Amino acid sequence: MLECTRTKGPCSLKPAPDPAPCSPPPPPPFPWIYVWSVLSFLGLMGT
Repeated sequence: MLECTRTKGPCSLKPAPDPAPCSPPPPPPFPWIYVWSVLSFLGLMGT
C-alpha cells in the first residue's frame, strides 16, 4: 500500500472497478425470546 503510494506505479490504479455497493447487512433478528421472557415474568408476577 505504502509502496504503491510512494512509487505512483500502475498499482496506484485500482486493478478492478469496485463491485456494486451491496445493500447494508440486514439487522439482527429481533430478540423475541427476550420479549417473551419479560412478558412471561411480568405475567407470573401479576398473578
